[in-house]
Amino acid sequence: GVVWQEARLGFDIDTSNLAYFRTVATVPIALATSALIGLAVWLLGRLKSWRVAVAAGVVLAVDPYLTGMSQIAHLDALLALLMLSSTLAFFVYRRERRLVLLALAGMLAGLALATKLLPALWLFVFFGVVLLAQHRVLTPGVKHQVLVRRFVRIMGFLLGVAALTFYAAW
Repeated sequence: GVVWQEARLGFDIDTSNLAYFRTVATVPIALATSALIGLAVWLLGRLKSWRVAVAAGVVLAVDPYLTGMSQIAHLDALLALLMLSSTLAFFVYRRERRLVLLALAGMLAGLALATKLLPALWLFVFFGVVLLAQHRVLTPGVKHQVLVRRFVRIMGFLLGVAALTFYAAW
Protein backbone atom coordinates (compact mmCIF):
# COMPACT_ATOMS: atom_id res chain seq x y z
CA GLY A 1 0.00 0.00 0.00
CA VAL A 2 2.22 2.81 1.27
CA VAL A 3 5.31 1.78 -0.71
CA TRP A 4 3.26 1.55 -3.92
CA GLN A 5 1.72 4.99 -3.32
CA GLU A 6 5.12 6.53 -2.64
CA ALA A 7 6.57 4.95 -5.80
CA ARG A 8 3.59 6.15 -7.82
CA LEU A 9 3.99 9.71 -6.53
CA GLY A 10 7.72 9.67 -7.24
CA PHE A 11 8.96 9.56 -3.67
CA ASP A 12 12.04 7.51 -3.10
CA ILE A 13 11.75 6.88 0.62
CA ASP A 14 13.85 4.31 2.43
CA THR A 15 11.43 1.99 4.24
CA SER A 16 14.04 -0.33 5.72
CA ASN A 17 13.32 0.92 9.25
CA LEU A 18 9.52 0.99 8.90
CA ALA A 19 8.97 -1.94 11.27
CA TYR A 20 11.09 -0.27 13.97
CA PHE A 21 9.29 3.04 13.47
CA ARG A 22 5.91 1.32 13.72
CA THR A 23 6.87 -0.26 17.04
CA VAL A 24 8.23 2.99 18.46
CA ALA A 25 5.16 4.90 17.27
CA THR A 26 2.47 2.49 18.44
CA VAL A 27 3.73 1.19 21.80
CA PRO A 28 3.23 4.52 23.64
CA ILE A 29 -0.27 4.86 22.18
CA ALA A 30 -1.16 1.30 23.20
CA LEU A 31 0.19 1.88 26.74
CA ALA A 32 -1.69 5.18 27.05
CA THR A 33 -4.87 3.51 25.79
CA SER A 34 -4.52 0.77 28.40
CA ALA A 35 -3.86 3.28 31.18
CA LEU A 36 -6.84 5.41 30.15
CA ILE A 37 -9.14 2.38 30.11
CA GLY A 38 -7.95 1.63 33.65
CA LEU A 39 -8.58 5.24 34.69
CA ALA A 40 -12.06 5.15 33.14
CA VAL A 41 -12.82 1.95 35.06
CA TRP A 42 -11.65 3.54 38.32
CA LEU A 43 -13.72 6.69 37.75
CA LEU A 44 -16.81 4.74 36.70
CA GLY A 45 -16.38 2.52 39.77
CA ARG A 46 -16.54 5.61 41.95
CA LEU A 47 -19.54 6.91 40.05
CA LYS A 48 -21.55 3.67 39.81
CA SER A 49 -20.66 0.15 40.96
CA TRP A 50 -17.43 -1.75 40.45
CA ARG A 51 -19.28 -4.50 38.62
CA VAL A 52 -20.56 -2.02 36.05
CA ALA A 53 -17.12 -0.39 35.82
CA VAL A 54 -15.29 -3.65 35.17
CA ALA A 55 -17.88 -4.69 32.56
CA ALA A 56 -17.47 -1.31 30.83
CA GLY A 57 -13.69 -1.70 30.97
CA VAL A 58 -13.91 -5.09 29.27
CA VAL A 59 -16.19 -3.62 26.59
CA LEU A 60 -13.72 -0.76 26.03
CA ALA A 61 -10.76 -3.13 25.91
CA VAL A 62 -12.32 -5.31 23.20
CA ASP A 63 -13.96 -2.48 21.26
CA PRO A 64 -12.87 -2.84 17.61
CA TYR A 65 -12.53 0.92 17.14
CA LEU A 66 -10.21 1.42 20.12
CA THR A 67 -8.29 -1.77 19.42
CA GLY A 68 -7.76 -0.91 15.78
CA MET A 69 -6.91 2.75 16.29
CA SER A 70 -4.45 2.03 19.11
CA GLN A 71 -2.46 -0.36 16.87
CA ILE A 72 -1.59 2.35 14.37
CA ALA A 73 -0.05 5.77 14.87
CA HIS A 74 -3.49 7.41 14.94
CA LEU A 75 -4.71 9.54 17.82
CA ASP A 76 -8.49 9.13 17.61
CA ALA A 77 -8.58 6.31 20.20
CA LEU A 78 -6.45 8.37 22.54
CA LEU A 79 -8.69 11.39 22.05
CA ALA A 80 -11.85 9.36 22.69
CA LEU A 81 -10.48 7.90 25.93
CA LEU A 82 -9.14 11.25 27.14
CA MET A 83 -12.53 12.85 26.56
CA LEU A 84 -14.34 9.94 28.22
CA SER A 85 -12.06 10.02 31.25
CA SER A 86 -12.36 13.80 31.52
CA THR A 87 -16.15 13.55 31.42
CA LEU A 88 -16.20 10.80 34.04
CA ALA A 89 -13.86 12.79 36.31
CA PHE A 90 -16.18 15.80 35.92
CA PHE A 91 -19.22 13.73 36.90
CA VAL A 92 -17.41 12.24 39.90
CA TYR A 93 -16.46 15.82 40.90
CA ARG A 94 -20.14 16.84 40.65
CA ARG A 95 -21.02 14.01 43.04
CA GLU A 96 -18.14 14.22 45.55
CA ARG A 97 -17.23 17.94 45.29
CA ARG A 98 -13.48 17.24 45.56
CA LEU A 99 -11.36 19.81 43.78
CA VAL A 100 -8.71 17.23 42.84
CA LEU A 101 -11.29 15.53 40.60
CA LEU A 102 -12.07 18.82 38.85
CA ALA A 103 -8.33 19.30 38.37
CA LEU A 104 -8.10 15.76 36.93
CA ALA A 105 -10.96 16.55 34.54
CA GLY A 106 -9.14 19.72 33.49
CA MET A 107 -5.81 17.92 32.98
CA LEU A 108 -7.44 15.21 30.88
CA ALA A 109 -9.29 17.86 28.87
CA GLY A 110 -6.00 19.70 28.33
CA LEU A 111 -4.39 16.52 27.07
CA ALA A 112 -7.38 15.98 24.78
CA LEU A 113 -6.91 19.53 23.49
CA ALA A 114 -3.24 18.77 22.83
CA THR A 115 -4.24 15.62 20.95
CA LYS A 116 -6.84 17.22 18.66
CA LEU A 117 -7.95 20.74 19.39
CA LEU A 118 -11.32 21.17 17.69
CA PRO A 119 -13.05 17.94 18.76
CA ALA A 120 -11.87 18.40 22.36
CA LEU A 121 -13.38 21.88 22.56
CA TRP A 122 -16.78 20.22 22.74
CA LEU A 123 -15.89 19.07 26.25
CA PHE A 124 -16.19 22.60 27.56
CA VAL A 125 -19.53 23.17 25.85
CA PHE A 126 -20.75 19.92 27.39
CA PHE A 127 -19.41 20.79 30.86
CA GLY A 128 -21.06 24.21 30.69
CA VAL A 129 -24.41 22.76 29.68
CA VAL A 130 -24.25 20.16 32.46
CA LEU A 131 -23.39 22.81 35.04
CA LEU A 132 -26.16 25.12 33.89
CA ALA A 133 -28.72 22.32 33.80
CA GLN A 134 -27.78 21.05 37.26
CA HIS A 135 -27.80 24.51 38.81
CA ARG A 136 -31.16 25.28 37.27
CA VAL A 137 -32.79 21.99 38.31
CA LEU A 138 -31.14 21.27 41.67
CA THR A 139 -31.01 24.78 43.15
CA PRO A 140 -34.25 26.59 42.25
CA GLY A 141 -34.26 28.82 45.37
CA VAL A 142 -30.68 30.13 45.06
CA LYS A 143 -30.15 33.63 43.75
CA HIS A 144 -29.07 34.12 40.16
CA GLN A 145 -25.82 35.88 41.13
CA VAL A 146 -24.73 32.96 43.29
CA LEU A 147 -25.33 30.50 40.46
CA VAL A 148 -23.43 32.66 37.96
CA ARG A 149 -20.52 33.04 40.39
CA ARG A 150 -20.42 29.29 41.03
CA PHE A 151 -20.58 28.54 37.27
CA VAL A 152 -17.77 31.00 36.47
CA ARG A 153 -15.62 29.69 39.30
CA ILE A 154 -15.95 26.02 38.28
CA MET A 155 -15.57 26.65 34.54
CA GLY A 156 -12.71 29.09 35.11
CA PHE A 157 -10.80 26.57 37.20
CA LEU A 158 -11.48 23.81 34.67
CA LEU A 159 -10.40 25.96 31.72
CA GLY A 160 -7.33 27.20 33.60
CA VAL A 161 -6.09 23.70 34.41
CA ALA A 162 -6.82 22.58 30.84
CA ALA A 163 -4.93 25.57 29.40
CA LEU A 164 -1.90 24.93 31.65
CA THR A 165 -1.91 21.24 30.73
CA PHE A 166 -2.26 22.08 27.03
CA TYR A 167 0.67 24.51 27.29
CA ALA A 168 2.82 21.98 29.18
CA ALA A 169 2.02 19.19 26.70
CA TRP A 170 2.54 21.34 23.64
